[in-house]
Parts: sequence; structure tokens; C-alpha cells
Amino acid sequence: MKRILIAIQDEAMAVFLSEELMEEAYEVILCSDAISLIRDIRRARPHLILMDEEFGGSQRAILHRNISSCLSQTPFIILWRGNRPFSSQRGTDIEGFALKGFNLSNLKRRIESILEEGALSPVPESRCPHRVPLIQTEFHWVKAE
Repeated sequence: MKRILIAIQDEAMAVFLSEELMEEAYEVILCSDAISLIRDIRRARPHLILMDEEFGGSQRAILHRNISSCLSQTPFIILWRGNRPFSSQRGTDIEGFALKGFNLSNLKRRIESILEEGALSPVPESRCPHRVPLIQTEFHWVKAE
């Protein structure tokens, strides 16, 4: 059974996604804070991490570095909130599925695809105002379907 670790600030959304993914026969681990996230990553060795872009608050960058050092080959799906403005301040924008109004079936298909296919090729960086939703997997960006 594949293990998915869910780290989402909004408790109701985390529980909803957890129930939906358990119905798909995944083992789900819910994390409520950064400390439990790191502990559960080391203990459970998840096959995929589903994380809210805001999880970890001001310690987000440190948290992402710790995760990458623990599980460099583990795919991530970053969930973001609403329409994000185009930003050139970062080298790479973190994008994924929007938490509000996202298509659950697309997310489930994407999770299944990532877990079945394994490593995915990076998508070339694009600096245009018409961005497509992306998913970070193995620290590469791939188009969300």
C-alpha cells in the first residue's frame, strides 16, 4: 500500500483529502505542524507528500530543505491557494493544484500517475504571464493535468 503524507494548514481540507485518498486504498498520514512532518517523514517514509504552500509558516524554506535532505527522491505535490499573481522575485514559482475549487478527480489521477510512473522529466522554465498550474515532483516542475 502506498503511503501519502498530507501537510495542509486547513484542518477541514486535510481531513477531506485524507478520507478521499483512503477510499482510493492509500495509507494516509496527516501532519499538523512542521515538527510532526519531519518526524513522520523519517518514521513512515512516504511515497508522496501532499503539502500546502503555506505549511510551516515562516519556517517554510528550512522545512523544505529538511524534507529534501530526508527524502531526495520522494515526489511532492504543492497545493496553492487561489490565483497567484505573476512574480519574478523567485527563481521558480511554487505552483500546483489550487485548494479552493480544484478538481479532485484530476488530483487523484495525478497522484496515481506520479506513484505509478516514478521519476518525471522537468518542464522548461517559462517567463510568460500565462502560466499553467504545475506540480513539483522530485524538485522538478511538471504540468498539472
